[in-house]
Amino acid sequence: MIEIEAIKFEQKGMPMYSGRMKARDLLKTWHVERWMDDTLGLTGYQRELFEKRCRDIAKYLLQCEVAIIPPILASLREGFEFEPVKGNFGVLKIPGKPGAITIIDGQHRVGGFKPLEEEEKATGISQPPSGL
Repeated sequence: MIEIEAIKFEQKGMPMYSGRMKARDLLKTWHVERWMDDTLGLTGYQRELFEKRCRDIAKYLLQCEVAIIPPILASLREGFEFEPVKGNFGVLKIPGKPGAITIIDGQHRVGGFKPLEEEEKATGISQPPSGL
């Protein structure tokens, strides 16, 4: 299980969580349900993943001294739990397996970390940002 500190809140009766996760853990667990173009309508959340956009984000992460990545919106459907610590603050436990997190908004931001992870695996050298 991947454990992250999080705040639980509700919007229209739907439980939601806000927390921060290491890119390395997100890359282990993310999944994207892509739109399917068909005459019956759209399914999924995201358009096609564009590798160039992911490479552009990776380049930004490497060149920026203090890289700021806007929040990513994701869905947790099953296998997770929230353990309260104090009030609405607690620990969100997410299975450390592919597909545990479905990206709703931010697939290219997450994809931007992938080239950095691949280079680290190939060279054994961790590239900035050190939070990967």
